[in-house]
Amino acid sequence: MKRCIAIVTCFLVHSLLMASPQPSVRNSQASDPTYRWNFSYVVRMRDTETGQFDNTIQVHTQSTASVELAQQTLTAASGMVQLLKDHLGRMFRISESGSLHIWLCENGESGGQLSKDNLYIFSIGKERTAAQRCRELSHELGHSALPGISGYTEPEPWANGYLGEQMLLRWLDQTMKDGTAKPEQYFGAAPKEITEMVTSRYENLLAAWRNGQFTETDLNRRDSVGMKALIGFVAYIQTTYGDDILSESFRRLMAPTSLELLSAFKRSVNDSLPSKLMISQPTRIYLPVCRVRMGITPEQILKKPEWRKVNAAPSAPVEVSLRQK
Repeated sequence: MKRCIAIVTCFLVHSLLMASPQPSVRNSQASDPTYRWNFSYVVRMRDTETGQFDNTIQVHTQSTASVELAQQTLTAASGMVQLLKDHLGRMFRISESGSLHIWLCENGESGGQLSKDNLYIFSIGKERTAAQRCRELSHELGHSALPGISGYTEPEPWANGYLGEQMLLRWLDQTMKDGTAKPEQYFGAAPKEITEMVTSRYENLLAAWRNGQFTETDLNRRDSVGMKALIGFVAYIQTTYGDDILSESFRRLMAPTSLELLSAFKRSVNDSLPSKLMISQPTRIYLPVCRVRMGITPEQILKKPEWRKVNAAPSAPVEVSLRQK
């Protein structure tokens, strides 16, 4: 009896997997709108039950040799877009038009480019690890989907690509650890590879916000330090206050600047006051005018907003309770 149940269960799981949207390839004599290069194939998601195509993301490639990479790219991009929808909710848009064309180019210098609703990845034949492909794709999706904070002198003018990397790879790391994302959905990247990339590229920037090494003044800088301060600040909101405050901060942006993001974050915390924050690392937290209790200490009334340090550890987390004054 148990064996029969197991067989039926495996059949149902297999059927569900087969019924989910799958990449579908067709011939397409298309040319991209920027460089007018020729592309022979297009890959779109197709519902295996209804036969309907989803044109939200279309991946174009130039030869049969890169069709498999195009299928992998569509699968990974679809997963990342779903992560953005899940975590950012109503403020998320994949592009201005609501659709995106990804052009996998054999030519050009290694890297990517966004032109309106067209995302280019160049020199696709150059060897990359699976994690590097994830980072490159998340960077370009950040340019497409996130607010265009710009004006930097280095490493590039626009910050939203690096914000996309940090946010998406951190979420991907979490979903791989809890088993909801699989390596085969992301170019075969092992969970360890994604964890190592998040740790090596972003954890020091997050720590700099937690310990006060970065200040609000650093957000006004236009050099690489200013860019790093912004990346660390977004990581700080993401890991300390969570998705709701992060999404609301982006939604409330009145101008595409880092200082305006800081202001939008403070307004979001003030108006959408979290009932509690669970702090498991030594960090500083921003507190608006409110009633606050840290751990077992008596409740205090804050008469003005302030940054306050919280001494916590994974083995001794601190619950910060907040309520309106």
